[in-house]
Amino acid sequence: MLKKCQRLNSSEVKMISERGVKFETSNFYIKYLSCPNLKSSKIAVNVSKKIHKKAVVRNKIKRRIKAAFQSLTNTKKAKFILTVKNLNVYNLRFEEIREELKAAICDLD
Repeated sequence: MLKKCQRLNSSEVKMISERGVKFETSNFYIKYLSCPNLKSSKIAVNVSKKIHKKAVVRNKIKRRIKAAFQSLTNTKKAKFILTVKNLNVYNLRFEEIREELKAAICDLD
């Protein structure tokens, strides 16, 4: 589970949705807002019912993504909203998810 300081609240999600920069990878849509004065990056993960109808599967995907994000300690200081594009994420190993997130975040600079 992410620490409270690493999670976005609803007002931050709204702000990122309105002002954030959007880009995509093979498995994720990512919106972010750069905030260099943050202690650590913040994240919200969105997995739609269109991806899978069972909440158990959607929650497993969220847990994997959050764990991968948490393992990236020296990431860019920003606020992120990750939306899963397709069910392929469910079949990816943890290392593959982490590498995709790492590559995506490094490309932001």
